[in-house]
Amino acid sequence: MKTLLRLLIACGLFLLVAGCATEEDSVVFPSQGEEETVTVTFALSSLEAGLDLSKIKTFRIRVYPSTPLSEDEVEPLFDSLKVHGCFNAGGTDIKIQDLKAGSDRFVYYQGYSDGTCGPLALVALGLRGGIRIEKRSALQSEAAKLSCTADDVCISEIHPDAFCDCQKDVDANKKKLPYCKTGVTSTCAVTPPVYVPLYEVGKFNRLPMPSSDLKAEASKVSCEGDSDCKSFHKAAVCDLEQLFCEVTGLFPFSPQRPRAFHSALSLGNGRILLTGGFNRSFGDDYYAGAPFFEVFNPYTGMFETPALQDNWGGQDVALHQASLIGDNRVVVSGGLTQMKISYPKGDSLKLRWEIPQQYAQGAGCADTKCSNFSKTVIVGNYVDGPVMSGSVEDRLFAHRSTWLKNGDGSSLLLTGGLVVSDSGQVTPSNQHTLCNAADILANDPSFACIKSENGDTFPPRYSHAAACLVGGASANQACEEYFVFGGVDDGQPSGEVFSSSDEEFNVLIDFTEVTSLNKVHFSELARVEADDKQPAKLYTFGGVDKVNRDSAGGALLLDFPAPSVQPQQVNVNLGNDALTTAGLDLKDLDNPADVYRLFHTVSVIDGGRIMLVGGLGADNLPTKKVLFFEEPATHALTYIAHSTLRDARFGHTATVIQSGLLKGAVLVVGGFTVTDKASGTVEFADGAEIYIPSP
Repeated sequence: MKTLLRLLIACGLFLLVAGCATEEDSVVFPSQGEEETVTVTFALSSLEAGLDLSKIKTFRIRVYPSTPLSEDEVEPLFDSLKVHGCFNAGGTDIKIQDLKAGSDRFVYYQGYSDGTCGPLALVALGLRGGIRIEKRSALQSEAAKLSCTADDVCISEIHPDAFCDCQKDVDANKKKLPYCKTGVTSTCAVTPPVYVPLYEVGKFNRLPMPSSDLKAEASKVSCEGDSDCKSFHKAAVCDLEQLFCEVTGLFPFSPQRPRAFHSALSLGNGRILLTGGFNRSFGDDYYAGAPFFEVFNPYTGMFETPALQDNWGGQDVALHQASLIGDNRVVVSGGLTQMKISYPKGDSLKLRWEIPQQYAQGAGCADTKCSNFSKTVIVGNYVDGPVMSGSVEDRLFAHRSTWLKNGDGSSLLLTGGLVVSDSGQVTPSNQHTLCNAADILANDPSFACIKSENGDTFPPRYSHAAACLVGGASANQACEEYFVFGGVDDGQPSGEVFSSSDEEFNVLIDFTEVTSLNKVHFSELARVEADDKQPAKLYTFGGVDKVNRDSAGGALLLDFPAPSVQPQQVNVNLGNDALTTAGLDLKDLDNPADVYRLFHTVSVIDGGRIMLVGGLGADNLPTKKVLFFEEPATHALTYIAHSTLRDARFGHTATVIQSGLLKGAVLVVGGFTVTDKASGTVEFADGAEIYIPSP
């Protein structure tokens, strides 16, 4: 059962024209005799060959008049379950008659493994929003822009760069697809139509990537910059090392460019905002570049370029921090622009970062000194698009940031990090910086950022872990108590709590016993919210207990041993300023070393389950392994299951979708991978993946 959704595009929206031809093998919902309606043929395409469509025995399809935030929020124009019951899956096309014409239609498909059409039998779902459905007679002047086949099937001429699927090199008749060839204007609805993604439930789904033929054609086009490649393909960019074009993604079905060590934020409007990251390479040197901002829209399943990018003019950075403030602001701080990543040959496999003092390419510098490190604070309105900038006293990276209540007001809080002086000296910071949130929200470009004077009271820390203890449960809610720990090289290791309710803004809080968490770097914390059975709890995963820092040739060198830190529960007792830890139940995990991770992600999904995704494993190489943990009411956090990424990756992001019919799904974007384990060759990991949890 191969399925395709017949779609046309006009004015940036999908346009379905009534009267489209159907395949012989099709599912037809009969007419109900309604007037002023159209007949539309739908079909759904799997994202890749990995989805076994034979699992789908029955299905339900709904067409909504507008984008629903939940299944029952909007009354659908058509619901196959209500009209015809749980329908047998048996055709390549789904033909719906008597569908009311209009714009902004939304299609939602669910495939089931049995005849119940119940949630436990759900094996696949597909969705697409922003669809326009029109009668041909109603198109008037637009009809002249359409081309029609001999069967009088009208289709719009779509620019293939933006919307065609070049992942499949041939159609069902083994014919080369015309839109995958250079210089050919094609109507994508001919062979094949534009795709509506069909996601497999309970697994990771790779978003579409360019075909090998398209990549080969791109490599024949010479270039000196990205603009030289746009006539070949909108998604094509220039390889700065080889000086030929390459296609690294199929925007808008996948990100415009690869990203690594970027950030991803779940916005109040349900979308996911990607900021920064390395996205260009020259040998084993990696650079941050445009686009700095990109958005994933869960209502359409597509990536978008936000208005923020149109107004962006700052230094492109990776290894920065990004935080949300108020209803519609994102604040980006610190970071760096260029870094060499490699596995130097030696007795043991260690990842190395080589970070130059100055940005070698010389473009996009934040100041006349062309420093590789940023001290800029960028504020962007992700709804309307304006961007303004300020600065902090130090150039820094490997810090943490959050929006924190501060007395009667609130502030952007920056903690720790590696501070880089003008002379190139690199030191961990024992200070914090507060930027006035009221000025930021008032669009005051002179907003103040003031650094604390902690002296020797607090230990210097960088690449530390952080989590909000109280507050901060939603995108537009400030944190009230913010906890950081780890990232300490020398001295007494301890945690730190920043609180708006205490007489002291920040207080030290110590571990009561010796633990591997004392000096952990690059650990990730997961906060499981309280419910009627349990209070909120913190769990830490991954990291290394030491980062070797050195310098050579004017560059900072960071060497990372293989990760070996056990995941643990962290208990914060503010009554006696003490930290305690407790182990996890790993008895059902075949290889206990699978929990060792570095440059990984940790996400809390529905039901308080924790998902540990990718990263460098115990062998210091990227892993595909995904582990799931759950805490029964009377038991320690327990390993319960595993899954597999489509691509091994580290330095990626994994973000839970908070709104729409994809709510609860996890979007994994970017990162690096190792293509040759023998030589330790680091390359960008492909595109993005979406995980759809099982009910």
